[in-house]
Parts: sequence; C-alpha cells; structure tokens
Amino acid sequence: MRQSCHPKVDGNRGCTKKPEMARNSVTLIIYVLKDCLGCERARRTACAVRERAPDIQVDLVDLSEGHSPPNSIFGVPAYVLNGQVVSHGNPRLETLLEMIASQRGHTDGHEHN
Repeated sequence: MRQSCHPKVDGNRGCTKKPEMARNSVTLIIYVLKDCLGCERARRTACAVRERAPDIQVDLVDLSEGHSPPNSIFGVPAYVLNGQVVSHGNPRLETLLEMIASQRGHTDGHEHN
C-alpha cells in the first residue's frame, strides 16, 4: 500500500499509499529503497518540496515493500513528475522546484507560449 508523503507521517518512512493524480494538479512521485543512502536524501527532499510547494502532491514509494516500479525506473532514488521521469539520482532542490514550477504552467488547462 502507498500513501501520500506528509512531513508529519513517520518522517516520510511510511509513505506507501498509491498516489492519485488530481486533474490539473502537479504530482511528484519519488521511488526509494529502505537501505539506500541516497534515498535518505530523497526523503528529506520530499519534505522540503512539501514545505516549499505545499500545493503539489508528493508521494514516496518504497520499493522495499514489494511495489513494482514503472519500466522507466532503473535505479533509485528516482523522481517522476506528472508521469515523466525527471531524475535518476537526487537533483538539486532548486532544480527540482524549477521543474515543478514549469509543470504548474502546464496544468491549468491553457496553452502557454
């Protein structure tokens, strides 16, 4: 089972509920493993994104719990923004926030030029 990441939930270690993408919203899914050193940073990044962009859905999926990743995931941590892999490995927080901001412009139902 997967659950939405929330900083108040067991330090994000229990993030295991299937994410549900709301229409016209931005969703970030971060795939991690239990004993992965880089994944600890990914968990902290998830919390930082939640603090700095509280309007987006952030989900952590721990593959140690038997979840199957999409075929496009070949390593962890992996970051998937609105269904597209944007990073294998931890991106800089500012870079990730810029990617999120660009997705916000594409989710309001209007074309942007």
